[in-house]
Amino acid sequence: DDKVLVVVNGEIKKTNVDNIGVRELESSATVSLTTVLKDGWEAMTGLDTAKTYRGVAYGNDRYVCVGNSGGSAYSTDGVTWQAMTGLDTSRIYFGVTYGNDRFVCVGNNGSSYYSTNGVTWQAMSGLDTSRAYYGVAYGNGGFVCVGSSGSSSYSTDGLTWQAINGLDTSKIHRAVTYGTEFVCVGYS
Repeated sequence: DDKVLVVVNGEIKKTNVDNIGVRELESSATVSLTTVLKDGWEAMTGLDTAKTYRGVAYGNDRYVCVGNSGGSAYSTDGVTWQAMTGLDTSRIYFGVTYGNDRFVCVGNNGSSYYSTNGVTWQAMSGLDTSRAYYGVAYGNGGFVCVGSSGSSSYSTDGLTWQAINGLDTSKIHRAVTYGTEFVCVGYS
């Protein structure tokens, strides 16, 4: 029927919003966290519910997500998650990507880390510690990250960063990706 169900604390609170493809549940009582909420989608387990997760990537046969207060986790199946180690828990991590046989994540205060296995992380160097970096992508043999005040940097190895020019320094750039070239977007 293409009706929407809103589930709050396991209880259905609202129905009858049309046309966004959420599967209607058979019961109107309570549901478990693993109830299918949309065709093919299920709730995940193991993530810290006190954390906000802001970026996710896949590589090396695992998923990695990063977020607030050093919130980070990995999963080999995308459903069950386990905590990672090595990220500074006083930082916020906004973006993560995979390339060149390593995960790379970036965040506030020039935070940047890498991991070859998606479980343990090590700090990188070279990002401006007065800036926040919101997005990171891999392509054409290197990593590019973008962030506040037009800050952007490039790394060929995912270990050390060098500033690059060309972005409007009055703007905040939130995301970057690579197809046949790097493309970034942001505020204003």
